[in-house]
Amino acid sequence: MLAKDRGVLSGSQHFRIEASETARRLLYYITDCGQYFCEFGYYIQRDDYGRFLMLYVTRGKLNVKVEGQEYVVHEGEAAFFDCHVNHTYYADGFTAFHWIHFNGSNSAGIYRTFKEKQKSIVLAGEKAAKVYEVLQNVISRYVNNTNIVESTISTELYQCLMLFLFADEELMQEALSPVEQACKYIKDHYHENLSVKEIGDSVGLSPSHFSRLFKKETGVSPYEYLITERMNQAKHLLRTTSLSVKQIGYAIGYQGESNFTNTFTERIGLSPLNYRNYKW
Repeated sequence: MLAKDRGVLSGSQHFRIEASETARRLLYYITDCGQYFCEFGYYIQRDDYGRFLMLYVTRGKLNVKVEGQEYVVHEGEAAFFDCHVNHTYYADGFTAFHWIHFNGSNSAGIYRTFKEKQKSIVLAGEKAAKVYEVLQNVISRYVNNTNIVESTISTELYQCLMLFLFADEELMQEALSPVEQACKYIKDHYHENLSVKEIGDSVGLSPSHFSRLFKKETGVSPYEYLITERMNQAKHLLRTTSLSVKQIGYAIGYQGESNFTNTFTERIGLSPLNYRNYKW
């Protein structure tokens, strides 16, 4: 859903998740997550929010104060901190970040060890970039409402936690599966004139075998995944920019305005202009 908190700009998204009893007892589980675009005035202060927070700043910077210590999370950096204690974070200018609130069995122990080893809650460099990839992947499941499997999400959260915990060690080499590589390829190239063959070629699989494997793991065809990615990007651009419908269509991979408009209207239920002007 669209976020409407003070200082949060149009185009921001916030998802609240009700975890199962099994997940709360045995897994790492998300309570809420999202992608925010903020301006001066965005300010969060809590005494106890009952969960942990992982985030990655894509633009600007986020100021954080937790347990009496102050930190700045700059563009290209990640952070992990405890929201069970008094904490504050705010933007003093335009800031964009991905974030996940979560809980899980030994989250507290991992956080304490990370903070003690690093003398900080901030993670930079290649591992921060890897955290961003995982956060993007998890949040996109809720944006697209597909492949939301608690055990899978728990594994991805654990992967992030290990990046923080072993921040002072060599980056863990973890090969992506062909389908994960293909999803990343689509996210990086959605604005191009992609074909299923080209996507399959990027991971070394024939179109037929790739399509079967992709649908088995994601629940949708590669083509459907590509169109969903394009529509999500279009919605974001319609809400956050003044680009024309034709320009937005071209930016996400459509060569003709009518093709983009027809596809958007069929899948979203509103024309691009009506979507832009809708009072959310």
